[in-house]
Amino acid sequence: MRIKLILLICFLILLVSCNPNTINFDKDDKEEPDILQTSTPLKKDTQEISQYHLPKYLGVVFPEPESQYTLSEYRDLAESLGWDAASPGICFSISPYYFMEPGDFPTVDQWLRKVVVSVDEEGSLEYSSVFLTDSEGIYYEDSESGEILWKEPAGSPLRPCYSASLDIGHHTVRITVRTTSGKQESFNWSFEIVE
Repeated sequence: MRIKLILLICFLILLVSCNPNTINFDKDDKEEPDILQTSTPLKKDTQEISQYHLPKYLGVVFPEPESQYTLSEYRDLAESLGWDAASPGICFSISPYYFMEPGDFPTVDQWLRKVVVSVDEEGSLEYSSVFLTDSEGIYYEDSESGEILWKEPAGSPLRPCYSASLDIGHHTVRITVRTTSGKQESFNWSFEIVE
C-alpha cells in the first residue's frame, strides 16, 4: 500500500507539472489533495480571487467573485478562457475527489449531473462545455482487500462552463454538489455587470 501511495504522489506531481492547478498535500487534511488558486489574468477593476476564500473543491471561478465586468467583457469571458466554451456563462474548475463515496465510478457526464448551478436563484443552468485535464482520476483502494472503492472521472479536475446570458446588474451564483448518499455542499459568490 505504501508503494502505491508513493506512486500516486509521484503521478500527481507529474500531473501538476502538466496542469495549471497546484496540488498541495497538507498533513492536517489527512493527505487529501488541496486544489489551490493559480495565477490568472485579472481586469483592472477586479479583486484578486486569492483574497476570496474558495472551498477546497474549487480551483477557480469565473466570473471572479466581487468583480465588475462590462457587458461585452462578460459576453467574451467564457470563450476567452480557452476551455471550449462558445457562449457567455459561468465557468469553474472543480475536483470531484472531495465528493467521492464507496461505489462511485462516474463518467464526467454522470458526475456533472450532481452539480447544480444557478444564477440569481432562477432555476438551474445546463453545462454547455467541459474541458478535461489529461489525468486518469484519483481513486481510493481498500488497504486490506486491494479493491478500488471509488474513482473520480478521468479528466479531473473538471472545467465546466454553464451558459448564462445575463444583463447589466448584480448577480449571485450558487454551485451545489450532491453526493451519492444525498449530502450537499454549496458555495455562493457574486459579481456585477456594468455598462
